[in-house]
Amino acid sequence: MPLGLHSADAATSPTNSAPTSERGALEAARLSGEPVEIVSERSETSETHALPNGNLRRTQHSMPVRVKREGQWETVDTTLAKVSGRVSPKAAAGHVTFSAGGEGPLVALTDQGRSVSLSWPDPLPVPLLEGSSATYREVLPGVDLAVAASVDGFSQALIVKSAEAAANPELDTIDFGLKTDGLSLKQDPDAGNLTAVNPAGQTVFATSTARMWDSSGTEPAPFSARSQAASTTTAEAPTDLTPGTNSSAVGVDFTHDQLTLTPDRDLLTSPDTTYPVYIDPRMTGTRLAWTIAYKPHPSDSYWNGTGWSGGTTTEARVGYESSTGGTARSFFRVDSKFLAGVKVIDAQFQITETHSWSCTAKPVELYVTGPISSATTWSKQPTWSTRQDSRNYAHGNETHGCPDKAVDFTAKDAAVKAAAAKSPDITFGLPRTQERRRRKGRVQLEEVQARRKAHRRVQPPAGSTLGSGHHPQHQGQQHRVRQRIVLHHPGQHRCDSQCAGVGS
Repeated sequence: MPLGLHSADAATSPTNSAPTSERGALEAARLSGEPVEIVSERSETSETHALPNGNLRRTQHSMPVRVKREGQWETVDTTLAKVSGRVSPKAAAGHVTFSAGGEGPLVALTDQGRSVSLSWPDPLPVPLLEGSSATYREVLPGVDLAVAASVDGFSQALIVKSAEAAANPELDTIDFGLKTDGLSLKQDPDAGNLTAVNPAGQTVFATSTARMWDSSGTEPAPFSARSQAASTTTAEAPTDLTPGTNSSAVGVDFTHDQLTLTPDRDLLTSPDTTYPVYIDPRMTGTRLAWTIAYKPHPSDSYWNGTGWSGGTTTEARVGYESSTGGTARSFFRVDSKFLAGVKVIDAQFQITETHSWSCTAKPVELYVTGPISSATTWSKQPTWSTRQDSRNYAHGNETHGCPDKAVDFTAKDAAVKAAAAKSPDITFGLPRTQERRRRKGRVQLEEVQARRKAHRRVQPPAGSTLGSGHHPQHQGQQHRVRQRIVLHHPGQHRCDSQCAGVGS
C-alpha cells in the first residue's frame, strides 16, 4: 500500500471490467498474479491495490494527481482556458479562476465552500495565456501583471520592466481589493505570511513570504511573449535565490477589504538594480503539505513550494550549496489516517533521483520530524525525531553514466507507530546530517502510478516570469529526486473502515 510525493498517469477513469470492491480485486489479483486496483478506494491523492499474496498496497500521494469532473477521474492539468467568462485551469484540485479582462476579481480561490479573491484597482486588459500562466500587459506604464495556476493555488508577480517604470510613485504601495467569504485572515509576525482560516480555526489557504528580486543573477535575455508582444522567446528568468541576484522581502498589510504590498523602494530604484524586477505574493490551499527551510532567508516561508525560485516550485531542496553557502532542508506531511488499526507489514519512502552533480555516492538520511505549517522557516523548524534510514547513492547524471534511479528508504517504524497511535499524518524530513558532508539535493515532487511503476516529471508553472525555467548548476553534490512511501498490510474483506484499514 503506497503513500507519497509524486504525480501520475494514474488519474484516468476505471474501465468497465475493473474490480470496484476489495473482495473482487483480491480475487482478481489471486487469479491473475498481478496487483489489481480497488477502484472504489481511489481518491485525488491515493490508490489502493490488492496483491496476489492477499495483502493490500496503498499509494498515498502528498499532492493531488487526479480530480473528479462530472463523475470521471481526470489527470491534473493546470493549462489555462477561458470558461464561462473567466480563465481557469482545465483540471486542478483547487478551484481557482482568473480574470478574462475587464471588471471583476483578478483571482478567486474557492475551497470547502469558502473563498478569497483579489482585485486589481483598474479594469484589466485581456490576458495572454501561455500554459498555466496568464499575463496582463501594462497594468501600469512599463509594468506587467502575471498569474499562474498550480495544483492547489496560484502564483502572482508584478513585472517592473525598466528604471522609468520603477520610478512610478504608484509602486510605493500596491493595493489589491480583498474579499473573503467564511474566512478570517491572520499574519505570522515573523515570516509575514498570511493564512485564511475558517471559523473552527483550520487553515484553508496560506501564502508564502512575499519577496521581490531583480535580474542581476543572469545574463540579459528577451522577455517571454507574456511581457513583450514583439518576442515569443522564453527567457530564463532569474529568481531571488539565483546567485548574485538582488532581493528583498515585501511588506504585507491588510484590512477587511484591502491587501497592500510595500516594495523595497531602494531595490526598485538602485543604480545596481538590473531590470526587470519581480514582486510577488503566492497562495495555495491545504491539499499539499510540504515546505523548504532555507538558511540564507531564515525568516521566509516556502509553504508548498510557493516563493521558491521565483514561482511555485515542485522541487524541494536538501543539503549544502557551495556556490552560495546556502543550506536547505525539506519537510513533507503525508496523510496516515487510513493506517488506524492496520497491521503494517512493510513501508518504504521511495525516491527517484533525477539529478546529481556527480556520480559519487553520498549518504542521504530520512527522519520523522515534528509537524509543519505555513509558518515553518529556517528559524522555526520542527523538531527532528527518529531517523528512519540512510542510503548512499548518486543518480540522475546521464552525462557521467548514472541515470535516474529509484531508491527506497525503510519507513516501517514511522508507519507502525502512526498505525498504533491512529495519527492523522506523518511528517518526514530530508536531511539532517548530510549538510556537514556538503551535499546538495532537490526532491522532484511527483506521483508514481503504482501498477506500472512508471513516472513522469511534473513541471513548475510554464513561463519565465514566474521562474519556471532557470536553475543554475552550482558546484557541489546536487540531487533532484522524486519520492513516495509504499506501505503493505494484510488484505481483509471489509467489515468496517478500521478492520479493513484502507478507508480514506
